[in-house]
Formats: sequence, C-alpha cells, structure tokens
Amino acid sequence: MPWAADDAFLADPDGDTARTILKHTGPSTALPAIVELRHLGGALARRPEHPNAVGHRDAHFMLAVLTPLTGDSTADAHAFLERMFKDLEPWTSGRFLNFMGHGDTADQERTRTAYTTDDHRRLAALKAEYDPQNIFRLNYNIPPHTAR
Repeated sequence: MPWAADDAFLADPDGDTARTILKHTGPSTALPAIVELRHLGGALARRPEHPNAVGHRDAHFMLAVLTPLTGDSTADAHAFLERMFKDLEPWTSGRFLNFMGHGDTADQERTRTAYTTDDHRRLAALKAEYDPQNIFRLNYNIPPHTAR
C-alpha cells in the first residue's frame, strides 16, 4: 500500500506532546494514521566503543506516523504530516534515518537531522576522501565536504 510517513526523535515528551499528537491523529481527524511511539534507551543510549554515526542517542522516544495514500489524498497526506511535525518541533531532537520517507532522499537538510553535527561533519569528510565526485548519491545523501 502506498503511504506517506514522517518520524522524529522526542527528547522529553510531556502532556503537551501527547495532546499535540492526539490533535493530529485522534478520532476526529480526517485522515487515518498509524502512530508508533517507541521507547528508546538500552544499547542505543550507550556510548559506542568505536565512533559511529548513530545520532540522537539521548532521545527517550521515537515517533513514527504513517498515513495511507488513497485516490487523490497524496497532497493532503503530505500536508497533514508537515503540519503535525511542525507542531511537534518543540519536542523534536532530530530524525531517524530508517523511517524517513523515500521522497526524502534528495533533501539534504532532512538527512542532516538524522546525525549530530559532529557525526555529519565526519561523514562529509569521509565522503570527500572516498567519493569526492559524489557518485554514491542516490540515497540519503551526505555530499562530500569541500575544504575552503
């Protein structure tokens, strides 16, 4: 089934966060939605022995929302998700790369939100070293860092 999706890490959700989610996905809303709230921690929160690019280890929850695309609902579904996650920005600490939509692969700013600033900088430097022409770009692209 075709669907539109978005996600966010939530650092410290509270009652206002829950009310915001329900405002957009509760029984009185026009579009159906699948809402998944995952409690994080454990191994994800531990500092790795070797540096890696897993961002936002300090987030307590990850919220994923999917809405089916039926008939002419594509624009409505994307607008719904955009409004919802805009309203959730006060609690959002970043994005989770695995749940970003397929259409987000070209959006470098959304890709950047999946990493900490230091990790993104390190990945861009590695890309400059191993793929300076950005041949491998048809993914959640991190362009090679160019020295100035």
